[in-house]
Amino acid sequence: MVAVTVITGLVSLRAPVLAQDSSVANIPSTATVKATAPRLAYGAQQILRLGQADVGDDIIIAYIKNSANGYSLNPEQILYLRQQGVSDLVITTMFNQPRSEERRVGKECRSRWSPYH
Repeated sequence: MVAVTVITGLVSLRAPVLAQDSSVANIPSTATVKATAPRLAYGAQQILRLGQADVGDDIIIAYIKNSANGYSLNPEQILYLRQQGVSDLVITTMFNQPRSEERRVGKECRSRWSPYH
């Protein structure tokens, strides 16, 4: 009789654990989170495509610096780019790239104060 009581006790202890495990199934997996891509601006889409094509960081950074694109990324976009394999160095370069408006104003200021004007 003692053995039956112990076995019954073990079975009853296991039942609540299974109930807890079933609640975990309702949490979205990381694959589901990765599948929902945030909307990226044209320039950021191009960087993502280059990164996914295994283009080296040096080439991507040269592309960023020579493009007229400015990149203002929100945290969701940054996380998405990292999940897709874009390196920290490339994302940092995107942040350091002046926006096209800042670039235009900078050129106007330089030309206005140029001794050759």
